[in-house]
Amino acid sequence: MKRILSAILLTCLLSSNALSGPFSDDLSRCLLKKTNDTDKVLLMQWIFVAISKHPDVNNFTSISKKESNLVSKNTALLIQDLVVNRCHDEAKQALKYEGDKAWGDSFKLFGEVAMSGLMKNSKVEAYMNEMDNYFDKNKLSTLGN
Repeated sequence: MKRILSAILLTCLLSSNALSGPFSDDLSRCLLKKTNDTDKVLLMQWIFVAISKHPDVNNFTSISKKESNLVSKNTALLIQDLVVNRCHDEAKQALKYEGDKAWGDSFKLFGEVAMSGLMKNSKVEAYMNEMDNYFDKNKLSTLGN
């Protein structure tokens, strides 16, 4: 089970060009359908905490070990609830017919939705658009239209 959960969580953040199968597609649909806004916020928090651990950016955050552990615990409980209860049949079929990769593919989409939730926030968009203030428009105009 540890191997499966590791595959799920890692795949949330990694992209892949491989096509998913019909059972992982069913699981993906179930995961999206059976999660509420609170669940999505938790997954966004988990992604943020995970990214904050990177040594090149961790000086920009001050997430305590206690907070980090709580987010990890709650995310694990959410994923467990999703595959054991809310999407039990879909998870079982995906694992049976498509193996661990199906779970990873399904949770990749789930992670992408959470990441989209982070990026589509108006404050995040406003900050990202501020970068436009620092471009040298004359230099960029040399590229053409």
